[in-house]
Amino acid sequence: MVSIPKNLLVYGGAHAVVDLASAITMYSIFRTGVVSAETFFFFLLAYDFLAFAGQAVLGWFVDKVRAPRAAAMVGCLLVAISLFTWQIFPMLSVILAGLGNALFHLGGGAISLNLMPGRAAAPGLFVAPGAVGLATGILAGQKGDWSLFWVAALLVLSTGLIFLTKSPTIDYEKKPAVASRKMFTVIFILLFSSIIIRSFVGSIVAYPWKKDAALFWTLILAVFLGKALGGVLADKFGWIRVSVGALMISAVLIPFGFKIPILGIAGMFFFQFVMAVILAALAFLIPGRSALIFGLNCLALFFGLFPFFFPESSVIFLPHWQGLAFGATLCSSVAIYFSLVYLEARRPRDIIKNTF
Repeated sequence: MVSIPKNLLVYGGAHAVVDLASAITMYSIFRTGVVSAETFFFFLLAYDFLAFAGQAVLGWFVDKVRAPRAAAMVGCLLVAISLFTWQIFPMLSVILAGLGNALFHLGGGAISLNLMPGRAAAPGLFVAPGAVGLATGILAGQKGDWSLFWVAALLVLSTGLIFLTKSPTIDYEKKPAVASRKMFTVIFILLFSSIIIRSFVGSIVAYPWKKDAALFWTLILAVFLGKALGGVLADKFGWIRVSVGALMISAVLIPFGFKIPILGIAGMFFFQFVMAVILAALAFLIPGRSALIFGLNCLALFFGLFPFFFPESSVIFLPHWQGLAFGATLCSSVAIYFSLVYLEARRPRDIIKNTF
């Protein structure tokens, strides 16, 4: 089994705190009614655009200035400030939370991709804690029973720990692994579209049993473990067999989860396996641009959510979500399979020699 760098604990823990604080800011605005429901919907769109779609441009900039650790630190501090501005300047708070969240993810994500170059374990372990932080932050923001000062203190502590943590060396001059521009475009489209499809599926899954606290937190734990273990297992047993196999299993289980919670939880567990592999595959396809890769990943996630920014979408998609989830997940697995078959043949043998 692979050895996990200790500084992933710092960035993974900070990830949970950043997502916790960002969710608290947004849902505090909604809970207290400092703006109208229509204005809050606009704020939510603005936050999603900054935190997800905006990462592509910010990722290019972070790579350009070669400062991922600084980006992560600035991101933590901006989110901390947003906690104390939402009551007086809610729009400013949304901007700070969105930009801060984006900068942290870009910085921390770029570092995670370079801790264990060529492997999928590190980005998965970095991303996984965000699921717990986000879920906790949503509930905390809705109930208003968290001290903002303690959350801000955790963000400041995270900033300090990031400052004290040594960053890996990043080769910004590394040449692309795919020489053919045509094949580069094809592989990129396959990977990018697979992210969009998975984001779409995650948005339409509707489990009524999530109102039960025990089942809800079991689901969050399953998502966390799926993200964390997916990359580790893929490095050990092979990117293709683990990611594609897990997606195909999830395609079968997720629709039945509507009535049988354990199947839904298991389906979402396997559904998360592929995320780390896609990030590592993009890093191999586009070397030396780690922050941009995370930005493109989040841009694809944003595109997957786009249909649900319109109220009419629920009428179109939700009644048929089980069939759509099954078909879309299988399509994603096909796209990932063909892209990984091509990339696996070009990965250095010293990296993958222990994965099969």
